[in-house]
Amino acid sequence: MKSCLGISPAVAWVIALGLPGMGITSAQAGPCSGMPPALRDMAQVDHTMRQHAMAALPDTQERAWDQVMLVDRVHTRRLKDWLKTCGWPRRSVHGEQAVGDAWLLAQHADQDRRFQARAIQLLALVVKAGEAEPTQLAYLSDRVATALGQPQRYGTQFEIRGTCELVMAPVDDLKQVDARRRELGMPSMVQYRQQIMAHAMPVACQQQGEPASTSSLPDR
Repeated sequence: MKSCLGISPAVAWVIALGLPGMGITSAQAGPCSGMPPALRDMAQVDHTMRQHAMAALPDTQERAWDQVMLVDRVHTRRLKDWLKTCGWPRRSVHGEQAVGDAWLLAQHADQDRRFQARAIQLLALVVKAGEAEPTQLAYLSDRVATALGQPQRYGTQFEIRGTCELVMAPVDDLKQVDARRRELGMPSMVQYRQQIMAHAMPVACQQQGEPASTSSLPDR
């Protein structure tokens, strides 16, 4: 079922959330106790939209990802409002789920790098206080560094090239990357690659098993 605008109902719903007078109460109008459920709603839509895009047929995949980017823009605007009003969620106040949801939405705010840089600063303060997982900071820092053409420190960012070719973005020092991952309780790079193959590759690639071509892990 499509809306009259030719977009999925999920996209139409999340757009409504970002319009004045529609959807969930805005961050400015409500208490910060409303932040966790608002973040949960957005994170669930985020997950649904990306699952849909990954499962889309080749002739509809581009349009599906365009819709994901539209949703991301709305989510980023709403997340910025909540963080400006309430600060980064803390596990002792807002719960573990809200902390994770805020991180996920910041991860996917790729169309606003300035905001992502600010999110790193806010998250770092909360991690230092023991109110968020250090691994979340590792993922977000790597994502922004990779987008800016800088080497990542934890090896969390990969991309798919060609026919299911999984390639890790450049890192500063591969041996140090695995050491840093151990310090944070993260799986080794070999284990992490296997996880990506099992859970993050498009359906067509997963059905093939091993990718047609796998690049070795770069050391720079």
